[in-house]
Amino acid sequence: MLTPSSFDDKEDEESTLEGWHLVRARQSNAGFSDSHSSSSGSSSTESITVDEDWGGPLSRFAPQKPMLDLFIQRFVDAFSPEVDASSGHAGALRAGADIRMFSPLISSAYDAVSLTFFGRSVKDTRIEAAGIKLYPKVLRSLQEALLDPERSRSEATLVTVTLLLAFESIERTSDAGVLAHVRGAAQLIQHRGPENHVQGVEHLLFTELRPYWVGVSLVDRKPSFMDTDAWKNIPWSLGTTTKDLLHYLIDLVVEIPALLGEYDDLVAGQESQLLGKGEYRAKQARLWNAVGDLTQRFERWKRKHVDNYHRGRVKEMTISQNPADPFPVFRCRDLRTMKIIEPPSLVYPDLRLLQTMCFYYATRLILSTIDDRPEGAVSMPEKYQFACNIARSLEDYLRRAPGNMINRLAFATRVAWEAFPPDGPEREFMAQVFNLVEKRHSLRLWGSFMPELSARAGSPP
Repeated sequence: MLTPSSFDDKEDEESTLEGWHLVRARQSNAGFSDSHSSSSGSSSTESITVDEDWGGPLSRFAPQKPMLDLFIQRFVDAFSPEVDASSGHAGALRAGADIRMFSPLISSAYDAVSLTFFGRSVKDTRIEAAGIKLYPKVLRSLQEALLDPERSRSEATLVTVTLLLAFESIERTSDAGVLAHVRGAAQLIQHRGPENHVQGVEHLLFTELRPYWVGVSLVDRKPSFMDTDAWKNIPWSLGTTTKDLLHYLIDLVVEIPALLGEYDDLVAGQESQLLGKGEYRAKQARLWNAVGDLTQRFERWKRKHVDNYHRGRVKEMTISQNPADPFPVFRCRDLRTMKIIEPPSLVYPDLRLLQTMCFYYATRLILSTIDDRPEGAVSMPEKYQFACNIARSLEDYLRRAPGNMINRLAFATRVAWEAFPPDGPEREFMAQVFNLVEKRHSLRLWGSFMPELSARAGSPP
């Protein structure tokens, strides 16, 4: 398993990634023999655990190369569908598949992930277990690459780490697997530096999955390495792709993790009584000013990029239901009367705007959790509206997005879930969506309700 801690100081260009460790342990998994169940049922928040003999007799499936190519194509079509800018490009893993013949590491990673995904999609435990059996072998090879000063910076290593993130969204081998891989990939990107993400597969992995790389800093509530001019500009310096409204939003979002950390330090200082009243008030005032300034810049971003969006406006619309493919009905409260209502779905001119607005609402919600300013703070009705807007956007995305692009809304969906009352109709709807996505897209991550993506202090379930 990979256990990312911290990379060696970036100043040492010959440093190796000694903070990663490969460990093997038994881990339970639904659908496989109980003899492989873990007694604890969970793992540390910094680990990914797998068993080399996990599949047992079920793993005796040896597909020929033409069949493997078919499985890989099925995986690529799901996780890297051919879409244009209006949906948000998703070509990174497709580009990675095109170069797999040049790298045994990438090739074995695609084999493992594709077998697992195909087996799970068609409910063939034999094929699924064959992919799972390859997983620890890929991890060992990745470990060797990470410990090599040159290979640790290669595109093959970055592609493989990202592929294993996809594997975890499919299998969720532990309650820490997804986050550990996102954290590890983000650390690897930081280790490589912005100048190594200006073109090719590396550029696509950085730009297309940029919300993931800042998302892990939001979960960790620690400053993001991407909150620098270099990371905001250099990756686009060759014009491989151009920044759109989502990336300009992320340029603001990268400031939030540091503010979350400052808030946590302030609360801890107050509880421990280590801060004098004067020092506490000074730090609180600085934090309030920073939160207020960032909130204003979020609002300016929305006015500039969303209110006059070139493809049109967001509309409230009741989407026609297909009896053979029903979608859960969202219910919430009319805050004026407190009665339960069924608001129409939000329908967007394109999927890129939908993804961007869900990320906007989610990050506004996160920032609002530390906004206790006496004046100008985001109100409770506004917070509720942010969460409802995410929920009302899900049907449009799920009905229109190809493949497994729904993973792009995973973080925002979890944030909305946390914003709703525990026993209300809103969470009932969200639970139905979580289960629907797991069933329809073969993603165990969603069926878990994704507690590892919590950005709340203490990350409660």
